[in-house]
Amino acid sequence: MADIDFLNRRQLIAGFAGLLVSGCVKDPGVYNAFSVFHDAIFGRADQQIDRATVARVPYALIRAKIGKKAGKSVLVLSRIQQDEQSWSSADRATLILDHGRLIRTVGLTENIAGTHFSRPDPLARSPQKLTTPTAVSRVIDIKRNDRLYTYLIESTMAPAGPRTIDILGMKFDTLLLRESNRLQGSRWAFENLYWVDVYDGFIWKSIQYISRRQPPLEYEVLKPPAA
Repeated sequence: MADIDFLNRRQLIAGFAGLLVSGCVKDPGVYNAFSVFHDAIFGRADQQIDRATVARVPYALIRAKIGKKAGKSVLVLSRIQQDEQSWSSADRATLILDHGRLIRTVGLTENIAGTHFSRPDPLARSPQKLTTPTAVSRVIDIKRNDRLYTYLIESTMAPAGPRTIDILGMKFDTLLLRESNRLQGSRWAFENLYWVDVYDGFIWKSIQYISRRQPPLEYEVLKPPAA
């Protein structure tokens, strides 16, 4: 598929998100309207939705869940600041993503309060072109019971080959990236996964761990921000 076809596709999926600045909800009143709209259209977590329903919503959207047994919740893009995107649920939980990586969270049992890399995150540098394993370290701050804990994580990101994924009936050609992580000073090792668009590196889907005390968080992009 040519780049121009891809761009048209992204714009088509984004749809009415272009009516707002980058598909971003900045006015609290608009956010409250979304909350009411969310309850009316999507209802409880894990209610079945389809591409036509998503197309009618004038916001960029993702769907996320924590663990295999949890229901999926729809989140709206509530803020963009430089490369950071804040996605908020109707119950005010928030996921902050930077080039698809979960760097902060709000409203969960345990939260990422900050993420700091020793050098640029591979996800921020054309990840669709990654051909060899890349090592990087990061420091994360975890907030638990009003206390802050700081951890050093050593990671290696490597391509795992092409994958075609389906999100609400629409297929995407992606490169799967596997990120092997180990917490320094601990036996805990874990793997994060990223499905990266082969044309521009946009991350359509990901599974990432927040802390060793919680199952991984999985999200998929239903409607991306308007280009």
